[in-house]
Amino acid sequence: MLNVKKKYLIISIVFFLPALLIYVTFFLYPVVSGIFYSFTNWQGMSKTIKFVGLKNYVELFGDRRFIASIINTFEFALIYTVLQNGFGIILALLMDMKVLFKNVYRSIIYMPSVISTLVVGFVWTYIYNPTLGVNTIFEAIGLGAIAPQWTGDIHTALLSLIIASLSASVGTSMVLYLAGLQDIPQELYETAGIDGVNWYQKIIHITLPLLAPAITIGVVLTTIWSLKVFEIVFVMTQGGPGYATETMATVMYDYAFRTSRFAYGTAIGVILFLIVLVLTMVQLKVLQKREVQY
Repeated sequence: MLNVKKKYLIISIVFFLPALLIYVTFFLYPVVSGIFYSFTNWQGMSKTIKFVGLKNYVELFGDRRFIASIINTFEFALIYTVLQNGFGIILALLMDMKVLFKNVYRSIIYMPSVISTLVVGFVWTYIYNPTLGVNTIFEAIGLGAIAPQWTGDIHTALLSLIIASLSASVGTSMVLYLAGLQDIPQELYETAGIDGVNWYQKIIHITLPLLAPAITIGVVLTTIWSLKVFEIVFVMTQGGPGYATETMATVMYDYAFRTSRFAYGTAIGVILFLIVLVLTMVQLKVLQKREVQY
């Protein structure tokens, strides 16, 4: 009996080790080493590394560019998370109705989600182009004077990036909420209909409460992605105009790879990691408590 247990233990360890090795190599080691390097003056290529304590962190919170990137990141994350999940729920409700060719519509909406974010960024760069893109429509109808500058204006640049990001990802949220809708028993709607409940009341009192688990997943995943947003900003605006669209991820990249201040950039990465971790834990606690209420 003991030999059988040892045999299963050895087999379990053999299957577990590859996953553990991948986890340690690509996640745990980078996190630990990143935290260590953030307390040094590491320049990336230098063999000598000096411990400088909290110097990088103190300098960061006096860095106007970094502070601006925090504000931009939170603004992007808040607006994007609300719109992404809001439109995702609306589209899921529409695509759950008895509509002719609804599978075709579902495919069309979801299709951009499988396209690389870099490609989406390049496409929207042309859409926002003043002479080739959507502004030609404003010109055609005589409204060229009030056409937005999109990514060229500090007041509209961040919103332009959010619109571009939504176009490529809202289909993912739609699929998530469609899956949640399939788990809601139709008998609840039928019973509510007999009692005279209208469609709006059904959504508020039946659909949304029973979609709570899916909403938790959707909100948490969307928040994590939006706080780490990089590709769409890098492709479309490079953080401009000025610092209007710089996020924590783009500033981290710029300091680490363009100015070779790797330790300084790593410190930004550590702060971003902590922000994502704390917000995720808070969201899970709040949203899961809401699930229990229903």
